[in-house]
Amino acid sequence: MSFATVEFGILGPLEVLVGGEPVHVGGPRAQAALALLLLGPGRAISVERLVDVLWGEDPPSSARGQVAIVVSTLRRSLREAGADPGVIETVAAGYRVPPAVRLDALEAERGIADARAAAAAGRQAEAASALRRALALWRGPTLANLGRTVPGTAVWEELRLAATDECVELELALGRHGELVVELTALVAEHPLRERSRAQLMRALYLNGRRAEALETYQAGRGLLGAELGLEPGPELRRAQRAVLTDEPAFFRSPGGPALLQGSSPHEHAAASCSPDACDAADQDDPGFVPRPAELPAAAAAGFVGRAVELRYIHKLAGEDLPIVAINGPGGVGKSTLAVEAARRLAEGFTDGQLYADLHGATPGLAPLGAAEVLGRFLRSLGSPDVPAAVDEAAARFRSLTAHRRILVLLDNATGVAQVRPLLPAGPRCMVVVTSRRPLTTLDGAAHVHLEAMAEDEALSLLESALGDSRAAADPEAAREIVRLCGGLPLAVRIVGQGGGQAEPSADRAQDRPGRGQDQARLAGVRRPGGPHELLRRPARRA
Repeated sequence: MSFATVEFGILGPLEVLVGGEPVHVGGPRAQAALALLLLGPGRAISVERLVDVLWGEDPPSSARGQVAIVVSTLRRSLREAGADPGVIETVAAGYRVPPAVRLDALEAERGIADARAAAAAGRQAEAASALRRALALWRGPTLANLGRTVPGTAVWEELRLAATDECVELELALGRHGELVVELTALVAEHPLRERSRAQLMRALYLNGRRAEALETYQAGRGLLGAELGLEPGPELRRAQRAVLTDEPAFFRSPGGPALLQGSSPHEHAAASCSPDACDAADQDDPGFVPRPAELPAAAAAGFVGRAVELRYIHKLAGEDLPIVAINGPGGVGKSTLAVEAARRLAEGFTDGQLYADLHGATPGLAPLGAAEVLGRFLRSLGSPDVPAAVDEAAARFRSLTAHRRILVLLDNATGVAQVRPLLPAGPRCMVVVTSRRPLTTLDGAAHVHLEAMAEDEALSLLESALGDSRAAADPEAAREIVRLCGGLPLAVRIVGQGGGQAEPSADRAQDRPGRGQDQARLAGVRRPGGPHELLRRPARRA
């Protein structure tokens, strides 16, 4: 049996076309379920995730069965219109639409990638035309007709803004400033706190001989930023003002933004307003300069090993609106190491900075940090001239400062939800990663990642990495025994490996954290006479 072609659209109101004709696919829940599937083509959406999106915090006891009814309704609507109902697939983990589905968002993403490749090859006019074609696929705000927020929509709006930025840069460089003033004026009205668009409007106005209006645009933006966020304009906007005041020809002769980002996609969150290092370096003498915080800890000294499934999951979550990733597990299982590694891999996409706090929820001899102290640190890092004494007021200020920024917040070693909740940012382009020993089950909107002991192969790789040589490979039985005695816990494996032949100092280091009795027992087994610690004492074999 042959089926009619089905096309889906999410870049605007939800749209389903079968054979070129629009199809009604059911009520609000059916539409929301289809939208969630289309926001992640090729990715399985679990029944639990669908229940959470369709009913929120208080689903009925029959919710799982109702999900099956919703999917059946979608399939029946497609079948009755002449389309293949199998476009909504049942998989072990839930439901999905195939990655090759005909979807306007995927077409836009491919078009933007082609444009970036053309720009990188120096074909500016071709790149600008390709971006205009891709931008024309947006029919309005993503999924504007659903009447509810579906997680994952903001990333496509961000892609539209990023592509618009890049297209404007190209067209300014091509001398098309006369055509851009109306478009940029509307964009600034729609996003008045978006400094990149305002700086581009200033450039277009200046190039059209409207110098006074360019300066008025700056002053209007400065007033809005001060009134709503308590901030001075950022580096790019200040640079545009200086260039207008001094008639700086170099600024207006070439694009004022970054080179087009290669390989950037909504899932990578790589749309940037300007290169942080370049902007900061150019503006450190400016009296209003506020550096972008870059507070993430250094990566693990022995290198990161394993946890590939968890890293992929966290990376996928980064594409949703204000994702909150809550990592839990026993002491020594590697929660902090995973959180730092994931945050460092994602950091480049969070161009307004990364904030970090060790909340000391399970640190011997230290009391857990209060929200007031952490908020004070964060507000100062974000350039707030004063810090409210009341926690509620400080938390409100923090939410205001993050509402229109792209910031990654890493909260390590939390005691519970009450400690974390005041520290959550407000902006949909922000992301939070939090670690704790106990699951933060009442943290609204959080996706939970539970860590257990490492599999043997991963633990062996970690031991070899910590040793820094070939001793583990040379004596695999001893290496496996060490991993077994360490219980597969990454911290214990690192302590043994980085201690090398110094078993006793390694044991001393293990005493500095909770659960040290178990660590001492494990390490005692490692260093027993004739035990696997002999592997650590041997010199590395030379190739």
